[in-house]
Amino acid sequence: MYRQNPEYFIPIGTDPELAKMIRHQRYINAREHYYTVPYYDNLLISETEPDIQQLALWNALARMKVSEPKGYALLTNFYFGTYRSVSSFAKANGISRQAMSRKIKRYLRFLRIIAYEELDRGILKTEYGERNFI
Repeated sequence: MYRQNPEYFIPIGTDPELAKMIRHQRYINAREHYYTVPYYDNLLISETEPDIQQLALWNALARMKVSEPKGYALLTNFYFGTYRSVSSFAKANGISRQAMSRKIKRYLRFLRIIAYEELDRGILKTEYGERNFI
């Protein structure tokens, strides 16, 4: 049995066009909230304590440069380059958007694995003390 989502409930007697616009706006807000990544730029991070996750990411990128140079080049060109979308990056490389998206996801997965290994390594934990950064 279908149960209507109470967030989308519109009072009875509302003009159908207005109800349609209200439901659509609520849908847009929910979708935007789902796909929005919070960015905390106003957090005070002291300069004396290095960010352990950033160190792990840079170490992972250095390891990836040695072990997977094609993936390293692709990720750095895409994220640090001037490309605005996957489509424009794929067009510049002469492949389809879907193929480029798969490559980026595959290399990001590989980078994530290396970064988590870096976080789990004892070097980072002992070098900067036992802190709970995640």
